[in-house]
Amino acid sequence: MTVTDDGGAAVTIKAEPQRIISLDPAHTETLFALGLGDRVVGDTTYCDYPEAAKTKEKVGEFDKIDLEKVVSLSPILSWPPVLTPSRSCPLCASVASQ
Repeated sequence: MTVTDDGGAAVTIKAEPQRIISLDPAHTETLFALGLGDRVVGDTTYCDYPEAAKTKEKVGEFDKIDLEKVVSLSPILSWPPVLTPSRSCPLCASVASQ
């Protein structure tokens, strides 16, 4: 599937993401509601619902994401995106290219 991000860049997801980091409590709840909680490998300190979200690795707070922690979890997808990878930081680009 190919989508266009807010910056106008085409982003292609080649396979169904198996390792997801959720950076927003509402998105975390949605992922769990869709039955994808087992694919969530990390979330923020504010992600506390459902109860299982509390057991995920914490990658920081919504406005203070630890990018090294994000990379260490080898995600295929972070949602919402941390930064626009190609324009913002090489570390994010390396996550996006996996």
